[in-house]
Amino acid sequence: MNHTVQAGASASTEGPHNFHVGCWPMIQELSSQILHLRVNVCQANAAVETERGKSRHEIEKIQIELEHEKRTNEHLNQRLKDALSQLEETKVIATNYDERFKQMEEHNTSLQRKAHEITENSECVIENLQSQLAKLRGEDWKRPEGQSIGQLLVESATNRVLLQAREKLDDGKYDDILTELQRVSEYNIKYQMWVRDLKKENEELLKKVQSGKEELANLTKAVELNNEETVRPRKRTRKNKELVINTAI
Repeated sequence: MNHTVQAGASASTEGPHNFHVGCWPMIQELSSQILHLRVNVCQANAAVETERGKSRHEIEKIQIELEHEKRTNEHLNQRLKDALSQLEETKVIATNYDERFKQMEEHNTSLQRKAHEITENSECVIENLQSQLAKLRGEDWKRPEGQSIGQLLVESATNRVLLQAREKLDDGKYDDILTELQRVSEYNIKYQMWVRDLKKENEELLKKVQSGKEELANLTKAVELNNEETVRPRKRTRKNKELVINTAI
């Protein structure tokens, strides 16, 4: 009986020992796996932190770009406003030039009509004077066909017969006729100078109108370019915002 008790006691003391000895390799393997998992977890955490740092850096970079794009858009919008303001001013100037040009055209037409009337009246006066001079000389005078008023004035001023007729007159009528003829001649010269100055003024006005139209075209083109530059950054900004949202997610 003592032997049985001793055997049982021996079995009871050897059993746990054998159990621990048999489980030890498995415990070591589990410990190794746990350690490996801890290393993997640490590496994964480090990778996550690295990616978070990269994401924060990218987000900051995108935010800086967005600020830059915002300032660029504000600058372009201001340029666009200035260009539109200049465009409106140029339109007003061009409209004023057009109105003034129309007035000048109407004035020029009126002057041409008056000049035509003056020319006709001058021709009638000169023809009448020539006819009276011819009568004083005892001659019949008729204006040559196709002779212009300028030629008629030159003929009247240089005709030696008029000087000879002056010597035959005693009542002074010839002096009055010659004075009137000279007055008409001077008036026509002044009229020609007036017409020349008016044409010159019209040419300068046309140049200003053309310059205003060219400036208007250039400003219109500049506004279109500014519109294109303004729309392009806005598209990039929208794309950057989408990138920020996707990165944050």
